[in-house]
Amino acid sequence: MALKKNKKGRKAISPLLEKILSDRSNVVFNVPKKVKQTERQFFDNARLNKAIIFKYPNFDMEISEFVSSSGMKKERPVETCMYFPYDSAVPQDGGHGVYLREDDFTAKLKYFIGIDLAEPTAENARDLQLLNLIDDIPSLDPFLMRVKFDEAQVMIDGDFLGLDKIEELSIKSIITRDVYPIITKAFPVQLIEKKSRSLSDFINGLWKAQSAEAEMFIEAFGIEKALANRILTAWKGVAYYEYKYAENITRSMDIIRWLQSKDSEPYDLAMFGHLKEMYQMHKRSTIDQMKALTSSTVNIFRSYRECHSVFLERNDPGPFRVFLQNANERFWALGFCVNALDHCNYLFESDVADKPGMKLRYDQFELFLNKIKVTIERNVNPENQLG
Repeated sequence: MALKKNKKGRKAISPLLEKILSDRSNVVFNVPKKVKQTERQFFDNARLNKAIIFKYPNFDMEISEFVSSSGMKKERPVETCMYFPYDSAVPQDGGHGVYLREDDFTAKLKYFIGIDLAEPTAENARDLQLLNLIDDIPSLDPFLMRVKFDEAQVMIDGDFLGLDKIEELSIKSIITRDVYPIITKAFPVQLIEKKSRSLSDFINGLWKAQSAEAEMFIEAFGIEKALANRILTAWKGVAYYEYKYAENITRSMDIIRWLQSKDSEPYDLAMFGHLKEMYQMHKRSTIDQMKALTSSTVNIFRSYRECHSVFLERNDPGPFRVFLQNANERFWALGFCVNALDHCNYLFESDVADKPGMKLRYDQFELFLNKIKVTIERNVNPENQLG
């Protein structure tokens, strides 16, 4: 699909491409940029290092349906795409998208970039493992990628992830805060001492792949130990997204308040009187969508906190067991919700907050709402926006 031209004859970048090329986004892993920064290769196949990997909503699945489901679903509310620009020097000019869960993924990869990952080589095996691990998390936050790679015991140079050590320690302390009272409630001291030297060692064991502590913890709730890593990763993910949500919610509410105020009315709206009704509908729809997204996020955290409290205060592990069983679904739903809100904040800061009086022209306002739509709506097919 050819990209549209703007008034000056330049190619107009689509809202999705703008999101993909954003340094701020937590749903993008820009491999070429990482390779340039580290002066090392991420994938063994050199051509794969030309890909910009990004996450986007599965537009066939509603978040509410996913959250209300139980068990390990094959479908996920977030997909993974590898974007190969036509020209690496100008990635904003469009390119090819190859989607990791497509049945003909390897065939398309061979067609577009000439790599046959179906060939049984050591390089291909490692690259496929990296892609599968990346596909198995709902967003590309450095913390979650670190947890996922560690869980699979895959060595990745920390420079590729750029994980802030202070942030990592903060998140781990928050998760430990939640884990600590549950362990002291669920396990006698003598049992912990059999597996670990101390309670602290036991908690540290929950961060290690295939650990006896992780299996013991999961089995204590009547869940098969084969699911230990996946469930504990999902639980860590839920706690991580709670941390990110708390960090960003004030700014998200600022967007809603701005949209509801007179400040959001374009200063040249009078020139577009014939479009005023459409403008009002578009604005109301965006407000409703952002409120619904915030509500979905809050409801998941509320459910988590309630079952956590029931276990600690009433000695009833039942609700927390159900949470653990469904933690993966909650993790994926939050991956979409929290990162969509985070990107909305980024758009507000870059498109609105720096304008005098936070006032926009009509065309700027419409473009801003279109970018929000790409971020939070579930009916936007990315294949139509990659050029």
